[in-house]
Amino acid sequence: MAPDQPGIDRHTRHYRSGSVIFMEGEPGHEMFIVLHGSVLLYQVVGKKIREETAVTFGQAVLEIATVRDGDFFGEMAVLDGRPRSTCAVALSNLDVVVLDEANFDQVISGRPEFALRIMREFSRRVRDLESKIRAQGLSR
Repeated sequence: MAPDQPGIDRHTRHYRSGSVIFMEGEPGHEMFIVLHGSVLLYQVVGKKIREETAVTFGQAVLEIATVRDGDFFGEMAVLDGRPRSTCAVALSNLDVVVLDEANFDQVISGRPEFALRIMREFSRRVRDLESKIRAQGLSR
């Protein structure tokens, strides 16, 4: 789903497996579209609970999503200007298209189907998170 639109700068970037793409709390001015590879999006949730849950610095994590070829991530910070709400790490060698805020706005304006895809993905992610919360017995 890489934006092939005249006037859009198409910047690609490569990450090696295990590379940190961004950390929760950092400012975010770019979103990413996965060309090849996969990315784990997660939040650090506190002290280490079990050894097998440790991913970073001995803390437990909540896996938010795994994104793969054709998927996108990092759009929330671009949309609302707030710091990153998750951490992102490459699960494999990774090639992405990088859209900064200006290019993102151009793509949304020129390709409404891209905006619709983002809205549908938001809805899917919210439902997935609700299911995870219910599965952990944290809902009502």
